[in-house]
Amino acid sequence: MAQAPIHVHLGAHKTATTYMQSRLRANRKILAEKGIAFADAWAKDERAKKLRSSVAKTLWRKNVTDVARRGLISDLRGLVSAAESRCTSGASGPTIFSYENILGSYNLAVTEGLYERCGEVVDLMSEAFEGREVRYFFCFRSFDRFVESCYLQCLYTQKESRSFDAFFGDINLSSLSWARMIKRLADRAGSDQLFLWAYEDWSSCELDVWKALMEVSNPVQLLEAPAVASNPSLSAEGVECMRVINQFAHAKTAKVLRTQVKREMAPQKGYARASFVDDEARRDLKRRYAEDCDVIHNKWSRRLFSGGLKLEKTGGT
Repeated sequence: MAQAPIHVHLGAHKTATTYMQSRLRANRKILAEKGIAFADAWAKDERAKKLRSSVAKTLWRKNVTDVARRGLISDLRGLVSAAESRCTSGASGPTIFSYENILGSYNLAVTEGLYERCGEVVDLMSEAFEGREVRYFFCFRSFDRFVESCYLQCLYTQKESRSFDAFFGDINLSSLSWARMIKRLADRAGSDQLFLWAYEDWSSCELDVWKALMEVSNPVQLLEAPAVASNPSLSAEGVECMRVINQFAHAKTAKVLRTQVKREMAPQKGYARASFVDDEARRDLKRRYAEDCDVIHNKWSRRLFSGGLKLEKTGGT
């Protein structure tokens, strides 16, 4: 009997990945009872920590040894196997693996291109789960907001202390292309294995995304518990505080202070949302995104949950 498929939610970064992972985590028990396994790469157990470390040592580095690659494959298999073992009646539904960092870094100021190694990720998944169907779920968003959000994430996690203008100046804008990135995915995985949507369409296509990801007709019944984790935005005042903290504070102290700033200086606390891209740059980034969307709609319309173009289901109920 054929094993259930692996559904890999790749991201992108800053496209409600934290929300989706939190929703799956909050409902993991009921999902397992229905035969749907959630391999939680952000869990706090040692197996998940080991996987995250393996990803950082392989897909975030230019030169990867065979030993590191084999280690990552072993860690992927271990995480998935552990998740499937929790399904009380067996993993009859898909196994969901959601981890945006497997695509590579969100630091656009140091990467050579936009997730340029995504094809390698597909090859790695194919090797790790040979004999099983692997499907890829991916969300893209407007470059102006994406660039801003990636800068904020670097402030949160990578001790970024530069101004946004300095960060933005180091980005190779010609490398920003969702269409080229998706083509690399399609060339390795096959277009029929792709599930795509635009972040701007999330409010109208969320239910359809869950249906395909979980292979059920009524996902609401299995997602009763709300998401509990959040990844709030940051105010302009919070950004300046983060830059000072990252420049001068000791690493352990900086982590505590950054958490406090994220919590206390967010727009939800009454501060103005930070905006970085100037009008001219924003128009250029939106133009690039519009051109990308035209290509994506023309080439992969049957794989999109957007603009009324419903995804052609490949299985499930």
